[in-house]
Amino acid sequence: MIRKLNSRDASDIEYCLQQKPMFGQFVRIFIKDLGIGIENCNIFGYYEKAKLTCIFSVVLNNLMVYSYADVVPAKEILDFLKNHNIKFSIMKGEESVLQQFTPFVKVVTKYGTLLCKLFREEFTPVDYSDIVIERANSGNVDEILGFFNNTIEYKMLLSPEDTKKFVNFGYTYFTRENGKIVALTMCNYMSRDIANISVLVTAPNARNKGYGSKLLSKICEELLKISNSCSICYDVMNVLSIYRTVGFKEIDKQAIYIVIQ
Repeated sequence: MIRKLNSRDASDIEYCLQQKPMFGQFVRIFIKDLGIGIENCNIFGYYEKAKLTCIFSVVLNNLMVYSYADVVPAKEILDFLKNHNIKFSIMKGEESVLQQFTPFVKVVTKYGTLLCKLFREEFTPVDYSDIVIERANSGNVDEILGFFNNTIEYKMLLSPEDTKKFVNFGYTYFTRENGKIVALTMCNYMSRDIANISVLVTAPNARNKGYGSKLLSKICEELLKISNSCSICYDVMNVLSIYRTVGFKEIDKQAIYIVIQ
């Protein structure tokens, strides 16, 4: 049985996510206070014999799927989304989970992102005193959107509304060269246990100058005042050295499928 989850399902959600805690954190990013979805975000669950075994949601055209069961109700989930006119073109989740959807969707591209985690006691700060790091506010939203759209990897990443929401969350930092943003990092979720860094990007003409490690050090410094750990995902191997510089370690892998329904 599939149904929408809410705050009354908090204990079921918590038990479900604890079965695979590293992958469970991807779901937590889209849940506030266990069961209260972010604006315009519906969280759904699949119950098997009265037990919640699978959680999924479509956010920003991304279908996020989490399950701790060996068999995932892939067809039921896809039929449910189709019947509710909920569309997506990107799927994210554990590789073994997404593989069970492949008989029912056309996969155009497959790739994976490695998940790294940094614990407070393993944080190794990087000196950033030689650059000016600014904390973004709502007045920087248009400038940040322009920066994203001039960087191929992040072009059209976020809508103006979503960018403003994440900036207002309070943990977006950037630095400038000649008055223009050249590097930026952003957190999109934080709890006492873990904070997720969703963006770390440097403009192509400003790379290999140390901006990435310095911004990463700054945001981790701030996040670890509240959270016990930070997480970040990446799919470009040459940035791993940046994460390791401040103490991140590779933990697991998340799969990403680009699909045509």
